[in-house]
Amino acid sequence: MIERTVVSVSTDIRRDHQGLLLQVTVTYCESSLGGGQMKKEVDRYGPLTVQELQDIVEVITTSRLPGQVHAFLFEPALFQV
Repeated sequence: MIERTVVSVSTDIRRDHQGLLLQVTVTYCESSLGGGQMKKEVDRYGPLTVQELQDIVEVITTSRLPGQVHAFLFEPALFQV
C-alpha cells in the first residue's frame, strides 16, 4: 500500500488575453514499506471564467489539506482534482 501525505498546496492565478489561468502545486510525501520520498504534482487549468475559477479553488481548498493522508492499494497515475 502506498500512502501520500500532503505537505503543502499552493496556487498561482494569472490573467492573460484568453482569461484566467490557475496552477495548483501539491507537494506530498509518498511512502510505502520500502521507504519514502517527496514528490510534486502540478495541475494547470485555463482559460477559465471567474465562476469556473471559484469552483475549482473551492474544490481544491476542501479536498487536499496539509497533513491529509491518501492511501492507495496500487500505484496510480497522478491523482487529479
